[in-house]
Amino acid sequence: MEATVGIIGLGGMGTGMAKNLLEDCKARDKQLMVFNRTTAKSEPLRKAGAHVADSVGALAAACELVLVMLANDEALWAVFEEALPRMRPGGVFVDCSTVYPATTKDLAAKAIENGKHYLSCPVFGRPDVVATRKCVMVMAGPPEIKARVRPLLEPLGRAVLDAGDSVEEGSILKLVGNFFIAGAIELLAEGMTLSDAAGLQREKLLEWLNLMIPGVIFEGYGGRMAKGLQRVDGEGFAVDMAIKDASHIQRLAQETRASVPTIATVLDHLKGAQAKGRGDWDWSAVAATVREASGRNAEP
Repeated sequence: MEATVGIIGLGGMGTGMAKNLLEDCKARDKQLMVFNRTTAKSEPLRKAGAHVADSVGALAAACELVLVMLANDEALWAVFEEALPRMRPGGVFVDCSTVYPATTKDLAAKAIENGKHYLSCPVFGRPDVVATRKCVMVMAGPPEIKARVRPLLEPLGRAVLDAGDSVEEGSILKLVGNFFIAGAIELLAEGMTLSDAAGLQREKLLEWLNLMIPGVIFEGYGGRMAKGLQRVDGEGFAVDMAIKDASHIQRLAQETRASVPTIATVLDHLKGAQAKGRGDWDWSAVAATVREASGRNAEP
């Protein structure tokens, strides 16, 4: 079997993606290689049939396509600089992380200088959504590289969107998309707090929301808030990570002189949750901050 695909970073989302990639690679008679600095996270995949690399460089040298799913810009830079010298000529570095557009642009330029390719491919979806192949992926980069990688990505989610031919466009769309989701969470937190304070039955508000504003964001996060499910249960997006994304959104707004005051409110409420020891709660924990600011219990 030929080892042509590798994935680095086996957090909540990376593990779900790796499991699905392993199934797909087996169906195509190809070998998946994985790497994670906490080696214990690789063991279930090893037992399922994946090869486990002993370093980033070893994986980069063995694989034609190197996918990464990492926590932040700093981690991405560190892995990229370790992988780049060992990557095959013409190899593709596919970044599925949520990072700042300038980071994406700089990494892509360095890859090209060294005879390699770079594709931005951030992912929309919680870990459970990724694991069940219902995520949305956003590709950005040279058309020929997107065409080369698309067949690998399409089975992993419900849609692969083409964000453009400049790699930073993928990161921009991810941040703007996350801004919409964060704004919706903030709106739900404030609206549900107002509804509770005024004495409306929570079930009646949810019924109205599902009729008037249907969709995965309002139905999903509205339902979680109503049930007090802001604590991370292995399927959420932690407050600590959300603060990083919200900070990137705020920076993008400042650098482009876009007036988006909502993100400042979201960031303030996320930091409030973190200060109360809720950094590992789902980012819908902004509802707890809003409820407490309104003199109510953190959880309904």
